[in-house]
Amino acid sequence: MIKLMTDPTAVDTYAKFAVLTRAFDKNGYEYVYLKGVALTVQYSPVVYDEAGVTCLADSAGTAPANDGPIAIAQGAVVADRWGWYMINGKTYVISAANATDNGQVYLTTTAGTVDVTDVAYAMVIGAWFRGAYTATGTKALVQIVYPVVHTAVAN
Repeated sequence: MIKLMTDPTAVDTYAKFAVLTRAFDKNGYEYVYLKGVALTVQYSPVVYDEAGVTCLADSAGTAPANDGPIAIAQGAVVADRWGWYMINGKTYVISAANATDNGQVYLTTTAGTVDVTDVAYAMVIGAWFRGAYTATGTKALVQIVYPVVHTAVAN
C-alpha cells in the first residue's frame, strides 16, 4: 500500500499507477486505482472485478456481471481515463432518493446511483448513509467498509 500523495479527485488520461493499486490518505481512508467507465460522474458507485474492470453499479444488471466489490468514484473517471475510487472511509455517493441517517444502502435500477429503498438482492453490504439528506438525485454522505453486492437470487 502507498500513501496517497495526489488529489483523489484527479482524473488521469493515462494510467499513472498499476490498476488495482491501493493507497491511504491522511485520514486513513483507503482507495483503489481503476480504469473508468462511460457516464461516470463524481461519486458514482461502480462494481469492479479482479482485473480492475468497472461498470456502473445498478440492481438491473444481470448477475454475476453486476456482482462484486463496490467502489465510489472520487472524480468523473469516464471511459479511457483512470482515477481513485474509495473503498474504505467516508465519502459522498450519488443517491436517487432521500437518505436517512444510518440507513442501509441499496442499488437502484439507474446505473451509478443508490438509495435507501429495500430491494431484494440489491443491498450493498458494508455501506451506510451518514446523516439525513433530502436532495434527491445528488450526493449523500456514506460510510463504506469494503462494500460488496451480490444481485443473484440465493437458493
